[in-house]
Amino acid sequence: MLGRSAAQATRWGTYPVHFARQPVGIPMAQEFDAYHKWLGIPPEEQPPNHYRLLGLADFESDLDVIDAAANQRMSYVRECATGPYVDLSQSILNHISGARLELLQPEKKAKYDTGLKEAAESHNLAAQAAAALGGVTDFQGAHRQALQTAAPPPEGVTWHLPVYVVAACVLLGIGIFVASSVGSKLLAKSTTFTDSITAETIELEEQTARQKREADTEIDKKREELGSKVSSKPLVDDPNAGSLPQPTLDDSDVNAGSSLATGSGDIALPAEEKEPEIEKFPIPTTEQVRKAKERLKKRHGHIKRSDQPIHVTVLLNEVTQIWEGDPNTQWESLDQAMKLAVAHLDYARSIKALEQLEKRYFYEEGDIENLRADEIIRPISRKIKPKDDLYKYFCDESLQFLDRLIEKDRLELAMEVYESFKDLRSRTESKRLERDLRERQPAMQIAKQYAKPLTVWNKMLNDDNEKNDAVANKALGLFYLCVKEDNKRGFEFLKNSSDKALVRAAELASKEPTTTEDFIELGMAWRKAAKRLKGKGIQQHKSTLGGFGRARLIEGYTRAIDDEKKTVEKVMKDEGLLIVNSIGMRLMYVPAGEYIMGTPITEPRRQQFALRDEISGKRIPLPEDEHPVRLTHGFYMGMYEVTQREFEGVMGHNPSEKNEARAPVTNVNIKDAKKFLMALSQVDNGRPYRLPTEAEWEYACRAGTTSAFAFGAKLKQDQATFGLGEQEAPTPVGSYQPNAFGLFDMHGNVAEWTNDYYLESYYTKFLPGVATNPTGPKVTGLRIVRGGGFDNTSGFCRSGARFVISGNKMRPWLGFRVLMPASN
Repeated sequence: MLGRSAAQATRWGTYPVHFARQPVGIPMAQEFDAYHKWLGIPPEEQPPNHYRLLGLADFESDLDVIDAAANQRMSYVRECATGPYVDLSQSILNHISGARLELLQPEKKAKYDTGLKEAAESHNLAAQAAAALGGVTDFQGAHRQALQTAAPPPEGVTWHLPVYVVAACVLLGIGIFVASSVGSKLLAKSTTFTDSITAETIELEEQTARQKREADTEIDKKREELGSKVSSKPLVDDPNAGSLPQPTLDDSDVNAGSSLATGSGDIALPAEEKEPEIEKFPIPTTEQVRKAKERLKKRHGHIKRSDQPIHVTVLLNEVTQIWEGDPNTQWESLDQAMKLAVAHLDYARSIKALEQLEKRYFYEEGDIENLRADEIIRPISRKIKPKDDLYKYFCDESLQFLDRLIEKDRLELAMEVYESFKDLRSRTESKRLERDLRERQPAMQIAKQYAKPLTVWNKMLNDDNEKNDAVANKALGLFYLCVKEDNKRGFEFLKNSSDKALVRAAELASKEPTTTEDFIELGMAWRKAAKRLKGKGIQQHKSTLGGFGRARLIEGYTRAIDDEKKTVEKVMKDEGLLIVNSIGMRLMYVPAGEYIMGTPITEPRRQQFALRDEISGKRIPLPEDEHPVRLTHGFYMGMYEVTQREFEGVMGHNPSEKNEARAPVTNVNIKDAKKFLMALSQVDNGRPYRLPTEAEWEYACRAGTTSAFAFGAKLKQDQATFGLGEQEAPTPVGSYQPNAFGLFDMHGNVAEWTNDYYLESYYTKFLPGVATNPTGPKVTGLRIVRGGGFDNTSGFCRSGARFVISGNKMRPWLGFRVLMPASN
């Protein structure tokens, strides 16, 4: 809602039921405010307007954004539907669904927006609440249901029963009177309507009866066929069935594929037989096609353009009904059907014709994909418009086809299809299509880079030259391993490559390491292979293979116990991957690199944190827009959050509420954190320590991943400390698995200070293009905090989640970790 305080809300008599006066004699209910707990909407902002409910800025105009936001909200509320909150969850889902419908219809949205603005200007609280709810009526029901769930049954109200009975009788009488008067009018109108559909109803009933008779006949035939399977053994009496004899079946006669229950005594229909394979034929020659065209022309004559859409169906049906046994005319029928369907932008039936061609004729590998791209997708993309019936279907299906081409490494063809969609986007200015293409842009950049080399490498494998074969195996192995992330295929190529170090690493990687020594050997093999790689444009592969080695060493460190950890640590220190400073803090090396900072609009629970606008009172979600970032220098980051033992050892005191030496230090503001870093630098021989920038923090947290969390799309309770509640405390650092950079507790436990101030849209507005080593805006004000705390839901713990707080604040869920620049 726009600008309403809690004090004002309590004075408003029609405000939600949790502000209503409790009747005398009825115990006060313990209400669970799901709008606040689940959606982050505090009581003073309830009832929320539709935009606030969906987590959007007021008056959002992009319908795709509204639809995506509603889907995200509904998905999250469904996850909360457990225990006593199932019905409450459904009520809130109804509220969200109603808001979504109202905002996705332009006329209703315009009317709703107008009412919202007028109510805000009037400063009338009741009008603001009514305008916020719009056409939704489920808000009051959701809160009332919460009270009913939590409150004990009222006592001393049995005197109401007679009043309720009398009221029910009066209402029943009124209902009967109204129904009788209205019913006579409706009966007269319904007679005409009934007469108009009588003929259709009779026809439908006759058709249904005819189909039932045919089905019964088919079943009888199958039962007769099955009868021959029944044994000639004498019938025996079932002691449980009186004197009625039951037939027994000879189990040896029952087909393995039938649906008969062996020994059950029941006769069942056999299992449905597989559809027989269609005989394939060679593609007709030019002369055969000419004769087939003459046959079709003689049968159909000239087809008017207005009749062509219907003629597509005729041609498809005639393939089996008329031209069975004539493969040449069948091929021409399907070819004509496909071309006519394309001419009329009928993507569905053009694909149906193409599928029949693939099923009936011998095509070379990849030819069908070429036909789909060149003869169907590209011509349709040049003409189709968003208003056309099959536009959405065409885009969705063709983009999935594009994804399959990329997956199968048909990169040159994929680039052609992608360019067709870029032309379609520029011609139609479709925001949804622009979003879909943007999501595939990274894959297409890889396709552009590797399309021609892949063709060359595959050709080298087939030229019977042993030297070329080894070079091609190395190139293809690196491509599948480092680019496609297909380890199994990459290992197989690398085993036959020309590089002995790669052969050794691939052979070791094909076996599952079990001991600490195995992990060390494998990790060092990959790092040695990375160092030996030479050549133009190979730096990306060197970084990836080095990352493989680092990941194996980190995994060995995580699994190691006692003295084994020291063995792994020595190897990692020798490799420059780990630093142990003078007070025993461990810092992991994070290599330089590029990544996409922020989150896609499809990521669930994005933009959960919001700021209150001081002027309008609106809640403005913190932006998480995607933008490229390049970090040109590696750095060392604390393997763990700064612990209470470490802070007290340097500063001489422990500000945390609950004393636990291995738990992260809390109740420190940003000045306290910086004082610790300065003192640590003096203790540790002048090494430069600082807080990470926001860009460095997210890069380190993601560790090469693009999902919501470093561990995947969802965060589990055995992966981080989160969702515990305000009365709990953080757990000892390192209680869960680290990410791929060897950093623990980047999600949850305690939120972490970064060095950045907050400025709205800083990256997208003030750093266009690729932001190189961004240090944040040079302003004073709120500070960026990352990672989420032990009392937050998983949505606040995402890699891209952002929230802000004054740098002077000290909280029991807020800590920090250190960063030291590398000397590279």
